[in-house]
Amino acid sequence: MALLHPMHLAIVALVVLLVFGPRKLPELARGVGEAMKELRQTLDGREERKPDAAAASAVPLPEGPP
Repeated sequence: MALLHPMHLAIVALVVLLVFGPRKLPELARGVGEAMKELRQTLDGREERKPDAAAASAVPLPEGPP
């Protein structure tokens, strides 16, 4: 006996569509995919760091006392 039948999946998909709407679904799916990719990379022990937009635009601080 399977835990999820195709009818169960269809009901879940319908509920998700009603809750989030058709315009929000691609953004939601993209976020889930990125989270899964990051989790997989973390579990594999490799991290691919993206340049942080805030760090790239930050003004460097002077070193040492004035």
